[in-house]
Amino acid sequence: MWFHVDFKKVTIADVDMMVLGLQDEIRRSHDSRYDHRLQSVLLVAQGMSCPEVGRLLGDATRTIEY
Repeated sequence: MWFHVDFKKVTIADVDMMVLGLQDEIRRSHDSRYDHRLQSVLLVAQGMSCPEVGRLLGDATRTIEY
C-alpha cells in the first residue's frame, strides 16, 4: 500500500543561530561528540574527502583527518 503525502518545506528564520546552537549541543555531551565522529568516519568511508566532510559538518579538515 502506497501513500502520497505532500509535506511542507521547513524553513528556519535564523539559520546562523540555529547552526551555532546545534554545534554547541553536539560538542556539549560525550555521546553527541561520539556520534559526530562516527558520522564523519562514515562519510569518509562512503567516499567523501576530509575537506568535504569538514565543510558539511562544520569542522576543520584537520579535525576530520584525525
